[in-house]
Amino acid sequence: MFRAERAPAQVGRSSRLSALFTGRQRFYRTPHAPKRWIKTNPAGWFGYEPAQLSDNLILVEGAFDRLTLLAAGFRATDVVALVGTAAQVNWFPNQIKTIVLALDADKGGIDAMQRLAERLERAGYRMSLCPPARDRWGKDWNERWQRIGSQSVWPLYEAYSAMVAIA
Repeated sequence: MFRAERAPAQVGRSSRLSALFTGRQRFYRTPHAPKRWIKTNPAGWFGYEPAQLSDNLILVEGAFDRLTLLAAGFRATDVVALVGTAAQVNWFPNQIKTIVLALDADKGGIDAMQRLAERLERAGYRMSLCPPARDRWGKDWNERWQRIGSQSVWPLYEAYSAMVAIA
């Protein structure tokens, strides 16, 4: 019978599956990883590899939102899921110049976008806010993708393209 606590011993140390089990330790020891997640979720932000991020970043609220944008054609180095709504300015690596905040369209997401936008603009980042439309198709990018497909992310393509053109 497979037992989860034995899983790391059953896969090689260099395998991708092993990285899933040991990833928590890696983020915990990474100096620029978001400290907030050390207490609540040691794995950190979903898609957070500081050295590999592009200059232009899209921040989404949930891991499934990030996966949706990857399925829609955005590059993995362009999209990070906060796995919540909190972020600190010092968590962003130096190469980041522009940020598109694309958190959920519920009250918590809208409030967090406004709060984050103020902080990030004060820190010198170029900002754009692009929440999902508030309609019957869903409050986040994943719900909208499931219901109406690729047209659900068109506003985000436009916002991101405009920010990249300015940069």
